[in-house]
Amino acid sequence: MIRPIFPLLLTILTIAACTEATVLPTSTLTPPTSPPTSSPTFVSQTGTPQPFTTTTPVIVIEDPNVSFTPTPVPLPISLPKEKVAILRPASGSNVTSPFRVNGYAGPSWNNRVELRLIGEDGRLISKTIAYLLSLPGNAGPFTAEMEFETTLIAETARLEVSTFSTEDTKLDHMASVDLILLSIGAPLTHWTIHGPEQITILSPREYDTIRAGRASVKGVGWVNLEGPLHLDVLDGEGNVVGTTLVQIDSNGPGMAGTFEVEVQYQIDEAQLGRVAIYETCQTIPGIIHYASVIVNLRP
Repeated sequence: MIRPIFPLLLTILTIAACTEATVLPTSTLTPPTSPPTSSPTFVSQTGTPQPFTTTTPVIVIEDPNVSFTPTPVPLPISLPKEKVAILRPASGSNVTSPFRVNGYAGPSWNNRVELRLIGEDGRLISKTIAYLLSLPGNAGPFTAEMEFETTLIAETARLEVSTFSTEDTKLDHMASVDLILLSIGAPLTHWTIHGPEQITILSPREYDTIRAGRASVKGVGWVNLEGPLHLDVLDGEGNVVGTTLVQIDSNGPGMAGTFEVEVQYQIDEAQLGRVAIYETCQTIPGIIHYASVIVNLRP
């Protein structure tokens, strides 16, 4: 019984030895990979700074003290055209001798317009007369040529242009511009537009009657400098019979506003007079703008 089993076992062992062993795969656990982290980059403070380009960020530093611009108050009336407009040379022009003046003004007595050039020390440098190119009693253009002499290379001056009343021949209106007089060099003159009247007297009107030694004056306009305007009541001879100061209610020089004031005057008899308002300057002493209206004065 043993002999038959032995060959069977031998056969099984032989088959097992000839069979290729199968290796089962083994799973390997891999730890999860963490996402890459970017380390911050620091710019060296001691290195050479990179050049600015169009992509360089702009840093805006704002003033913590915010200021607000006040809204201009609308005027109660639109301003009329300036009665004396100096169109050329405009303020700030550099002129050499002689120089030409172009403007528009009037009406004026006998169509005459007076031009004066005042030096920075207040002296009268030159003076001339021009005539309006218009029918008598009307406004119109004018042109004139001014000559001057100065010992300085450059000198500040004021050009004044005045018109006169067709009723009493007294000063009616005056405007001015600041210029630079050159003894050497090339001129540089500018034009300007015919703008609105700088100072307009709304009340009293022309030929209104003023009584009881009190005149209530209202108007609109602006000033070129800090400071009040001067207001005078003049009698028929041009003498000052009442005067006061008035401040324009505005946001500052160059800003239009309104004014209102009452001035007392004293006269002995009824007559034609004038209410005049003007601005003065201390740098070049004198009046820089003058406006007036004729009125009937009563004691």
